[in-house]
Amino acid sequence: MEYFIILLILPVAPAILFSYLARRVINWRALSLSTIAIFTLGLIGDYLGISQHIWSFTVGAGKTLGVQILSVPIEDFLLALFVPIWTVGLYELMKNWTRKSS
Repeated sequence: MEYFIILLILPVAPAILFSYLARRVINWRALSLSTIAIFTLGLIGDYLGISQHIWSFTVGAGKTLGVQILSVPIEDFLLALFVPIWTVGLYELMKNWTRKSS
């Protein structure tokens, strides 16, 4: 549960905020394709890392929600989904802001 709360605070909330603020300048098609690619590659990497015992998640100790898909906690799916949105939203805001201040 702690991991889920951290994910809500760090990548999810800023992703929603930044994408909302930059909604007029974001190329939504490019963002969607990029998010799908990063999401897929990130989850494949996580699955391989977990299955090869390179890393693991503490499941059932209150750290995660306990829901897993292919041994990957559901929280990791959120991370892989919202980090690209957060990054692109912030990038577009900064790009737009620096143009206005120039």
